[in-house]
Amino acid sequence: SHACAMLATSHFAKGDCSEAIRMYDRALAERHNAIVAMNGKAWVLATCRNENMRNGEVAVQLAKSASRLLKDEFWATLATLGAAHAEASQFDEAVKWQRKAIDLAPKGKKERLEKALKLYESETPFRSQPGEDLPPWDWGMEFALPG
Repeated sequence: SHACAMLATSHFAKGDCSEAIRMYDRALAERHNAIVAMNGKAWVLATCRNENMRNGEVAVQLAKSASRLLKDEFWATLATLGAAHAEASQFDEAVKWQRKAIDLAPKGKKERLEKALKLYESETPFRSQPGEDLPPWDWGMEFALPG
């Protein structure tokens, strides 16, 4: 499932949201609680530039599941949860989770998260730029995850 999630992220980096979602689904079929895949798919569904690929409701469900598996204490899943709530027009929730993500994030990640927070505060969802705004994650950390 890790290889599928990495492939999915690669497709998303090229702007291919459809193939990214397909690969995340494959990763989730292999391991239903694959946090990297849940988080990545939620990010794509919340932030893809192609509005036909976005689904805020499903993004919120996936992001909540990923975040809960990590007890709502990992900045990357919280940032995705913020983006998902923003896509679902639940901006108070988006701001709440994004602030917590900023509090928990390492210094090098905070600037990007703060830019998204400003969007949510102005009731604007985040839109990913191909090749730049990959799903938030610390690659290598997944080996320490439960499940």
